[in-house]
Amino acid sequence: MTEVAAPAQATTTHRRLILTGLILGVTAAGTSGYVVAGVLPAIASDLGVSVAAAGQLATAWALTVAFAGPVITALTLRRSPKSLLLAMTALFCIGTLGTALAPTYGIMLVCRVVAAASQCTFFAVALVVAVSLFPAEQAGRAIGAVSSGLAFATVIGVPVGTFAGREIGWRATFLVLLGLGVATLVVIAAGTPPEPASPQAPLDRQIGSLLGKELISCFGLTLTAYCGVFATFTYLGSLLESHQRGPDTVVLVLAVFGLGGLVGSHTAGRRTDAHPKQTLLIALGLLCLSAALLQPALTSVTATSVLVFAFGAAAFATVPVLQGRVLALAVDAPNLAVATNVGVFNLADGTGAALGGVVVATLGLNAAPWASAVVAGIGLAAAAALLPADRRRACGDCAVEVS
Repeated sequence: MTEVAAPAQATTTHRRLILTGLILGVTAAGTSGYVVAGVLPAIASDLGVSVAAAGQLATAWALTVAFAGPVITALTLRRSPKSLLLAMTALFCIGTLGTALAPTYGIMLVCRVVAAASQCTFFAVALVVAVSLFPAEQAGRAIGAVSSGLAFATVIGVPVGTFAGREIGWRATFLVLLGLGVATLVVIAAGTPPEPASPQAPLDRQIGSLLGKELISCFGLTLTAYCGVFATFTYLGSLLESHQRGPDTVVLVLAVFGLGGLVGSHTAGRRTDAHPKQTLLIALGLLCLSAALLQPALTSVTATSVLVFAFGAAAFATVPVLQGRVLALAVDAPNLAVATNVGVFNLADGTGAALGGVVVATLGLNAAPWASAVVAGIGLAAAAALLPADRRRACGDCAVEVS
C-alpha cells in the first residue's frame, strides 16, 4: 500500500489554510485554461495572427496537460508534497509571466506550454494532500472542496479575466492570473508544513496498476462525461449569440454555469462517500436532461440560465465521484492515477470540442446540445453497468491509505 503523508492533522484553521492554498492554485490554473477564449480577438490582433491560430493557444494548453502532465508526475513521484506544490506553482507563475510579456506568438505559445505543464501534477498532489487532511469518511468532501477551484475559475476567474482583457488589454488578464499564482505560493509556503516524501512503489508497478480494468473504466467514464460537457460548453457563447444575446449576457450565463458547478461540486462531495454510484448516476442523468432541453430553451434567458446552472452542477458533480473512485482503486499509484485522470479530463476537453465542431458543421449550431445529451446518455448507461453497487463508506478507504 502507498501511504499518503498527512501534512496537517492539526487544527481546523490550519486545515482551512492549506485547503485555501490548494483551491487558489486550482482556480488559477482553471482560469488560465478557460480565459483565453474571451481574449482571442485581442491576442490575434496584437500579435498579428489569425483568430484560428490564436485559438491554438487553448489547444496547446489542453494537450500539454493531457499528455505531459502524467509524465511530469511520474518523474517527480519522490518529491515531498510541499516542495512539489511549490515547484509546480512557481512553474505556472513563470509561464504566466512569460505569456503576459510575450512579444511574439511563438514565444507566447511556448510560455503557455510551460504554464500548462504545472497543472496536472499540481491538481493530483492537491487532491491527495486534501484527502489526507480529512477523516476517511470525508474523502469525497475533500475532493469536492479542491475541485471547486475549477468552478470558481468559471464563475469568477473567467469573467474577471475577460473584463480585464477588454478594459485594460489582454496582457492584464495574465497579470491577474500571475497575481493568483503568487498568492498560491505564499499561502502554500506559509500553511503547508514540510513533510517527507511518501514511500513509493516502483514506477513500473505504478504504471501497471493504471492498466487495471476498473481504473480504465473510470478513465473512460471521465472521458465520456466531459466529452458530453465540452461538446456544448465550447459553443455555448456562439449558441447564445445566435439567439441575439449580447456579450454581457454571454458572460452572465457562463458565470451561472460556474455557480452551478460550485453547487454540484459541494453537494456531490458530501454525498459521494456514502453513495458514489447513485451520485454519479444522478449527475449524468441531469447532464443528459439539461443538455436535451437546452436548445428549445434558448429563446428565454431565464430558462437558459436555469438549464445552464443544472448543466454546470451536473458537470462538476461527477468530479468528486470519479476522482474518489480513482483514488480508492489506485493502491500503488495515487498521484499518478489522479494525474492521469486529470489528463483524461483535458483530453475530453479537446475531444468534446472536436465532436461538437463536427456536429455543428454537419447539423448546425443548435445540434450541439443534442450531441452532449447523447454522449451523457452513453456515460449514464456505462456507469450503471460498470460501477459496483453502493455500500456504506464506499470511498472511505481513500484517506490516509489511499486504496
